[in-house]
Amino acid sequence: MNQAHYTSLINDETIAVWRQKLSEHNNANTINGVVQILSSAACWNGSFLEKKIDEHFKTSPKIPGIDLNSTRVLFEKLMNSQHSMILEQILNSFESCLIPQLSSSPPDVEAMRIYLILPEFPLLQDSKYYISLTIPLAMAILRLDTNPSKVLDNWWSQVCPKYFMKLVNLYKGAVLYLLRGRKTFLIPMLFNNYITAALKLLEKLYKVNLKVKHVEYDAFYIPEISSLVDIQEDYLMWFLHQAGMKTRPSIIQDAVTLCSYPFIFDAQAKTKMLQTDAELQMQVAVNGANLQNVFMLLTLEPLLARSPFLVLHVRRNNLVGDALRELSIHSDIDLKKPLK
Repeated sequence: MNQAHYTSLINDETIAVWRQKLSEHNNANTINGVVQILSSAACWNGSFLEKKIDEHFKTSPKIPGIDLNSTRVLFEKLMNSQHSMILEQILNSFESCLIPQLSSSPPDVEAMRIYLILPEFPLLQDSKYYISLTIPLAMAILRLDTNPSKVLDNWWSQVCPKYFMKLVNLYKGAVLYLLRGRKTFLIPMLFNNYITAALKLLEKLYKVNLKVKHVEYDAFYIPEISSLVDIQEDYLMWFLHQAGMKTRPSIIQDAVTLCSYPFIFDAQAKTKMLQTDAELQMQVAVNGANLQNVFMLLTLEPLLARSPFLVLHVRRNNLVGDALRELSIHSDIDLKKPLK
């Protein structure tokens, strides 16, 4: 590939030249020349430098040195119908070359700017391109080595709340899209990989937001989850996974449990999850007592048998005082048993 392609800037002038060339000479050579530039992360990285007080010269792990507003303006112009041919080439370049070839270990911090630029591309917000653009970008971000991943976290901490919220909404939308279309995936593993990428990207954003408070915590909620997912079943799968149950590994290991990402649950979903946990803990306590009783009977020590219920001895004339006294002498396990 010609080295000049790596140093070409993508701006209004370049777009105008491309548009003219494509309209006059819509041949393979012209298209390839455009595609080579559009597929170069270096060209994108160098095209939207922050010009204010030469801010881009201060690019560091904490300062991206990029003017995201100019990025946004250019992409918005490209969405105009008069640029449809160029937009098509950008889409093809992003899908087939640029995003798949993003390195897990960029050579320097300047090479990280592409991760801020790409989310400004409007078609990432279109559900039609979630599988070919949005999810692959999430996967590329999650593949980043530790240091570049921290750099991106730092840069996300510096962006404006509007940009950050756009990222959150982008991947919330991807999660919803995947959940609604779950049955259309012929290969379950693909669904698992896609939704895991979207959820982990949201988790990464959530952790950044805990430090900088770009948005309120409920901005991560996905209220539709309660109607799309059986929270009780999801929690049980999560519980089995946490407990290291391996009786049916093909189910447990492959399953994606949303309860692993509780920050996306609204009050309704969290209430259902907590109710399920309470019922499960109660059942565990009852089963534990019953198992111990069987053991005691077998060892001829029936007097040490434990009740599977929580029994409180109270007097009518001192209900509150007696109840508090009884509760204070029981263990945490006993308190999880059903009352009798």
